[in-house]
Amino acid sequence: MKKFVFIYCGDFKEPSEEIMQKWMQWFVSFEDKTIDSGNPFSKGMNVKNGKSSTMQQTEEVPTGYTIIEVEDINEALEIAKRSPHIGNIQVMETLPM
Repeated sequence: MKKFVFIYCGDFKEPSEEIMQKWMQWFVSFEDKTIDSGNPFSKGMNVKNGKSSTMQQTEEVPTGYTIIEVEDINEALEIAKRSPHIGNIQVMETLPM
């Protein structure tokens, strides 16, 4: 089994009740594969070369995460594709250290 992180990207708008219900149904559909259901992120800052700057609102700004354990990337992608998330989801395999 391999671990994958779903990194949710998009905007920081508060989801509607309908979207929240869809999210909860989606999470239940793979709860047996979930290691860490994660949390949403608040707006953040970037640090580069010792200087900080405010993150610009784009589709690529991380807004939360979930960690799952599945057989391979294909299984992780199939789960991610069923998400009601309206932004994009980056699916990253974690590497053993």
